[in-house]
Amino acid sequence: MTELKALSVMDDARYACMGTGACCHGYVVGPVSDEIAEGILAHRFSQNVELIHGEDGPFEVREIDGHMTRVLRQNASRCVFLADDNRCLVHVEMGAAAKPAMCRAYPFNFVIAPDGVGY
Repeated sequence: MTELKALSVMDDARYACMGTGACCHGYVVGPVSDEIAEGILAHRFSQNVELIHGEDGPFEVREIDGHMTRVLRQNASRCVFLADDNRCLVHVEMGAAAKPAMCRAYPFNFVIAPDGVGY
């Protein structure tokens, strides 16, 4: 897993959800920290149960910029947490603070610099 040396998400950064699903469609969302992953795994979601709690689980590990990184699993280019109404199940059922940092920071993008610092 990629060890983040630094990641900053503005506390007061808020964006109104437009319900388009654009934030959760076609993006590789990660890295997902151990703390966030543990919280998500401990919750029993009410929708997308087979995708989230099924054999493959809600995460996968991909190589990103030379680092093995835990990311949210996708199904047909959609995040497994994206409900039919295009709302994030993590946000709806657990609150915004339970989402991975990249999700909370959207529409900003996340990159890992060569020195391992996340920006």
